[in-house]
Amino acid sequence: MFGEGTLLTYNKKTSVYTLHAYANGMHVARKTTAESNYYYYHEDATGSVRLVMKGTQANPWFRTDYLPFGRTFNTTTANPEDFKFLDTRPTKVSGLLPFGERFYDADSGRFLTGDSVLGSLSSPSSNNRWAYCVNDPVNRVDLAGQWPSFQDVCNFVGSLADDAVNLLGDAAQALADTAVEVARIGRFAVQTALDVGQRMLDDIKQAAYSVADAVVSGLVAVKEAWDNLDPGLKQWIINGVAFAVSFIPIAGPLISCIIDGTFVDMFSAIMTGNWAMVGMCALAFVPGAGKLAKVGLKSFEKVGIKSLEKSVAKFKPYKILSKEASKEGKEAHHLLEKRLAERLGITDSGTIPSVALTRAEHQKITNELRKEIAYGTDYSTLSNAEIRNAYASVYGEGSDWFKAIEHYFV
Repeated sequence: MFGEGTLLTYNKKTSVYTLHAYANGMHVARKTTAESNYYYYHEDATGSVRLVMKGTQANPWFRTDYLPFGRTFNTTTANPEDFKFLDTRPTKVSGLLPFGERFYDADSGRFLTGDSVLGSLSSPSSNNRWAYCVNDPVNRVDLAGQWPSFQDVCNFVGSLADDAVNLLGDAAQALADTAVEVARIGRFAVQTALDVGQRMLDDIKQAAYSVADAVVSGLVAVKEAWDNLDPGLKQWIINGVAFAVSFIPIAGPLISCIIDGTFVDMFSAIMTGNWAMVGMCALAFVPGAGKLAKVGLKSFEKVGIKSLEKSVAKFKPYKILSKEASKEGKEAHHLLEKRLAERLGITDSGTIPSVALTRAEHQKITNELRKEIAYGTDYSTLSNAEIRNAYASVYGEGSDWFKAIEHYFV
């Protein structure tokens, strides 16, 4: 939910702009360029949309009620409405509600992932990290996906202020009003600082990704050239170089790791977020520990821990994953399609994060993306924001797939 002001959205399929108006933290109205009517929103105490009126019509355009955890019931109108529980629009593919850090399922009353904020022993209910608002949705809301939320803190402060008012009368009321105003000003200052910090972090991340893409692209090319050599010649080179570098006290382990592919494996693990593999590869560069670490890397494959790596590291550069996927009878899917990657200035599509899918899964995702941005579109006319919104619509805002490519749109 927004505080004060307006929000303008654009639907590429229908070429329709929609302007939303907000006041005092509430969604009050919207209007589209497709018609002249205004739509007026009526929300309850939690911020959920209960009633929508169209223009000057006497009958409701949309009306519904909610169960405590957000499931709709007693909907008495057939007209569609995107904004419902807590004035939040669900994702197009899954229907889940994007609440800040996590996705929420109103049918089960649970988040899909655990809360990053740990609970307290003094409040046993808070130790269920998947529960919504410590199972008290009537009196609390959690739009940030973290508990306690700012709203919960405000509610607690407000309850203390109410007690003070009952005891001290008008003087305490004036003091409480001042405290609330100071809290609002403080929140605005903190939010402004966070926004500035986030922009700086995005710039740093973009630069880091660009450098990492270039490094991985070069290393992959070297590794492919090495893999294509005759096996006998490769073994002869390895034996000769290993014998030569064994006499170098410090450089020996480093050169050995570059030769046997550990260096390339480490950069691939960094790009895919497989930090367990990164640590193991890094240990291989340490004199004395190098041989033990490499034995550990081999053991990953022998005892089946390789499957655990795949479940943790979901993404790999396309150049690497395409070969692995074909061996498993699957297809590598560019999380950012090549046709749109070229529009964003990405010349080497082999470095784009990818996932292994079955043919049916791959076709389903491709069809959804085609609905957002059709083949044959003049891609040069698309803005970064339009491409970003298309992928956010298909993958879901805040999903792991979307986060893996979000930096390309900055």
